[in-house]
Amino acid sequence: EQQFPGKAKVINGAQGGANSKWGCKALEEKVLIHKPDVVFIEFAINDAVAKRKVSLSQARENLNDMVDRILKLNSACEIILMTMNVPVGHTGLMRPDIEAYYQMYRDVAAERKFQLIDHYVSWKKLLKKDPQLYVNLVPDLIHPVYEGALKIILPRLTHELGLKPGKPQ
Repeated sequence: EQQFPGKAKVINGAQGGANSKWGCKALEEKVLIHKPDVVFIEFAINDAVAKRKVSLSQARENLNDMVDRILKLNSACEIILMTMNVPVGHTGLMRPDIEAYYQMYRDVAAERKFQLIDHYVSWKKLLKKDPQLYVNLVPDLIHPVYEGALKIILPRLTHELGLKPGKPQ
């Protein structure tokens, strides 16, 4: 809104804890109904939860299904895939193959020539450099708090999208 006043409408169709199975079911109601020009997709962190039993191949199939349906509605729609933070402690144990799920997103982005915003790289770098700050920004070890979004997610997002830093507060 700061950079393109009145020209962008952002609709958050996310659902906390949702995985790509939910994404496929909710796509019409949460995304397609709005006839989007740009869609950001990230379900890897929840697909990787072992007890949810969304295999890597099923997650890839679900991702491609959502993408195909979006592009069927609007072939010019820009699809941007993302990875998120590093699950640590018990949240990491619940997601033993998180790196494979994130790699699948990287692979699909490359294969389909989509932009990828790889937040995982930023979070992993922070975790290695300053584990205490990581825990401060992700106190439950899985969900970044507002300050984490401002310090880690937003700078990468604006950089990757070629936007000038604004005033998100």
